[in-house]
Amino acid sequence: MQKKVIKKSGKSEKFNKNKIKKSLARAVKEARIPAYLKHTIIEETTYDLLQYVNNFDEVTTAKIRDIILFKLQQMHPAVVMAWIAYELQKISEQIPKEMPKAKKVIIS
Repeated sequence: MQKKVIKKSGKSEKFNKNKIKKSLARAVKEARIPAYLKHTIIEETTYDLLQYVNNFDEVTTAKIRDIILFKLQQMHPAVVMAWIAYELQKISEQIPKEMPKAKKVIIS
């Protein structure tokens, strides 16, 4: 049976381990991890995640994130920092789109 990922919005999509590996590769690169460790970090983290996911028909993106960050913290904390920095960047890019324009308030 195909595993499903439940996104924050409530929508679901097929679980795609290549998306996980791509995200991990980006974080490893941003953390400037030596090339000889890159493959190990990506593969071991993906393996641990798959061990969890295989027990369920569906999993939330929040749980996926928790498992990934827990494993990365054990292996190489710098990758966790790169992952979180990327998340913060994505959030900051969304803020201007969602925030209403500020109005001038005069306090006397």
